[in-house]
Parts: sequence; C-alpha cells; structure tokens
Amino acid sequence: MELVQQMIWEKIDKFTHVVTELVDDNWIIQPDKFTDNMSIDAAKEHVNGMAYALAEMVGNRGTVYSHDPKDHMRLPNLKYYAYHYYRALKLFKPLYMKHILSGKKKYTVSCLNNNPRNHRILMYLMMDRPDNQLWTMHNENEYDTKIDNQEIQIPDNIQNKWNQIKDQFADKVNYENGEECESNIHEAYTNSYINIVTETLMLPGVFITEKTWKPISIGQLFVIQGSPGTIKHLRTLGIDCYDDIIDHTYDDIEDPVLRTQAIQDSIKKLLGVDLTDLNTHTVERRINNAKKFWSGKLYTKYE
Repeated sequence: MELVQQMIWEKIDKFTHVVTELVDDNWIIQPDKFTDNMSIDAAKEHVNGMAYALAEMVGNRGTVYSHDPKDHMRLPNLKYYAYHYYRALKLFKPLYMKHILSGKKKYTVSCLNNNPRNHRILMYLMMDRPDNQLWTMHNENEYDTKIDNQEIQIPDNIQNKWNQIKDQFADKVNYENGEECESNIHEAYTNSYINIVTETLMLPGVFITEKTWKPISIGQLFVIQGSPGTIKHLRTLGIDCYDDIIDHTYDDIEDPVLRTQAIQDSIKKLLGVDLTDLNTHTVERRINNAKKFWSGKLYTKYE
C-alpha cells in the first residue's frame, strides 16, 4: 500500500497548473504555456467548464485530468483523476476505529468554512447554530469573490446580513502547501455526530475534494453541500450514504439555493432523532465506509 501511495503522490506532484489564467475577470487558456508531455490538473478549468476545450487544444502534447468523472475518455487525452482522494490518502490519518467507537460526542453538527464562498455564507446564515454545534467562518478575499460571481448569487437579505457581520471574522487562512488544512483529525470530525460538508463548488459536474473525504475517512455521518450528483457518485463507489437515515433528495436539485434549503431540511430531520443511539447503531456501517476509503481502491476503474 505504501508503494502504491508513493507512486500516486509522485504523479500528483508532476501536474501542471498554470496553463489557464485570470485575465480581466475572464479565464483564458494560454497555449504559450503548453509543453510536451504535459499532465494538467484541470481544477481551474472545471470551474469554468473548460476542461474539454483545453483537452482539444492540448491534443497529443499531453493529458488533461478532469475532476468530473463524466469527462473520463470523452477525448483520448481527457481523463478523470481523483486527485483529492489520492491526496487525502497521503495526508489523512487512519485513526477511524478510535473515534467511531468513542461513543457520545460533544457536538451534534459540525461545519468548517475557510474560504467564504457564497454558498457557504448561505448555509452559515440560514442555519440555526446553537452551542452544541461547531461552526467556523472566515472573511472573504478578492479571489473567492470572483469565483462566486460565476457560480451563485445569494439573496439580497443574506448578502446584506453578511456585509454587516463579515468583519467580525478572521481573514481566510492561506496555506502555503495545503497540507495544514487537509487533516481529518479535528473535533469537527472526531467529536461530532454529523458533518456538513460545504464543498468547493455547487456548479454542475461532480467536483469532490478532501472536504468530502474527511468525514468518510474518520467514519462519520455526513450531508454534502456540493455539486448535484455528488451523493449519487459516492454510491457508485460503494460508499454508504445512509439513505435509510439521511434524506439526500437534495442531491437531485439543480438550483443551488433550493438545494441548500433542502440540505438544511435534511439536517433538521436528523436533529430530531437520538444521535447517540444512531451513532451506536451505525458503528459497523461507518467502519465499513472508512475501510473502503483507506483501501485505496475506490477509483481503480479510472486508472
């Protein structure tokens, strides 16, 4: 397993990230950045639906690795690569048994937010947040605002409320290498029954980052504020989404505001049950999820 992870990490480390740049508020593919035998992580291109166009332009000079499984082999040089899954295998700690078996938790719900993207602001301000829940939020920066302007617009009343309170939050933390923020050993995951995953994007096209894998790797119940179809994709991998317990019908809703409201309704239903009892009765299922994550084999069909 260690040898496999080392090979995965070497591949990730060789990705090229600089062929698309923001110019006058528009993302532009820059062919002058192309080199032969490129391996391009198309994360930026996913945000703007440009992965396919980039692969067309690159042609036989390299391979474009999309973050959307539906892109896999749409062109000979366009492949899906579960970048954040393999990165999580490298950086997370496999300590799930200790935390799954720990019994009663301090928090009912947890939700960590560093980048204050619009959909996270929407979730934060529309939810009740009593003391038995763990929430974090940070102030915005220019880069994230530009991304959000291309994604969703939040209702005026939510935007006005955010403008009134945002300065009370610390600025977003900028991690130099990303490793500090990619830890699954945090009380949001180890000492909370349910994690609300506020993914990077709510745009169409599945885009799963380490945020989704944190609760799964540690054996925690979860709901996901992300792209439509995210839960459906996890099911195809064999991940137990606890459909008999958690209402994931939000996963089919395309409108991000309506999807967020449906997620909040799902959470309210969960908070109406005995979470300690629920935790006890799902021990084996949560262990199985964690084992599947740590097997390193969730995405072998794409290799």
